[in-house]
Amino acid sequence: MFARERRPIPPPEPSRAPEHYESLIPGSERPRQTKLDLWSRFQTADGLVAGIGRVAVAGGIVASVLGAGMLTANDSTLSIYNGLGRPVSVKVGTQSVTVGAFSATEMAIPIAGPLPIEARSGDGRLIDSYSPELSGHGAHYVYNVAAASPLVEWTASYGSAAKVPPHLLGAPRWFSTHVDVYFGDAPQSVSTKGSGDTRTVLSGVGEREPREQLGLVDQDDERIRIVRLHAQWDEPRQPNTEQWKAIAQRVGAGS
Repeated sequence: MFARERRPIPPPEPSRAPEHYESLIPGSERPRQTKLDLWSRFQTADGLVAGIGRVAVAGGIVASVLGAGMLTANDSTLSIYNGLGRPVSVKVGTQSVTVGAFSATEMAIPIAGPLPIEARSGDGRLIDSYSPELSGHGAHYVYNVAAASPLVEWTASYGSAAKVPPHLLGAPRWFSTHVDVYFGDAPQSVSTKGSGDTRTVLSGVGEREPREQLGLVDQDDERIRIVRLHAQWDEPRQPNTEQWKAIAQRVGAGS
């Protein structure tokens, strides 16, 4: 079928100047400004004093924006690492989370004030209780449940970046740190403008053999505590549980 013929719409009325309009009486025009006043000098940053004034005002605006951002940042970050060979229920303030054996999780926490923490087994037995004091904006805290596992900060190097020796942390229960990866794998590759780059990683070693773990701490009392915790709390099905119990009997660190 052929389309029906359409007629064009009428064109708009052509523009025209009004017949009458108000005009200024000669001599009533705004006088030409031949000398800058203080406000004009400030707006154009004319002169040293005006330039300093504009810089001061701009700096004040930036500072107020940053300050407001810090005041409105209501959370810090907490990484929880469970180095024990059983799932653990962790209550952090009013929040609760279950962390699997040799696993980690992350949550938002307040930026300041006391923070009661409890770690319990699946049947409700208390494993650890702690109440750290929080302070600082944008902090990243780490809770190593019951301090049951040594922790290591290490650096993954890419391309021509120099190798960096690992930093052995011992087995701290609570601390704050800033790394690129928390209890995860370093990326296989990274994009860089240069010939090399690095990424820092925080790792726990709770699943490794007892001899390797105990070699990562310096103090005997720290080793005994780690042995006792694993011997008491690791599930029987874990591959190293019998080793932990045997060591505990030898050093007198049984449950």
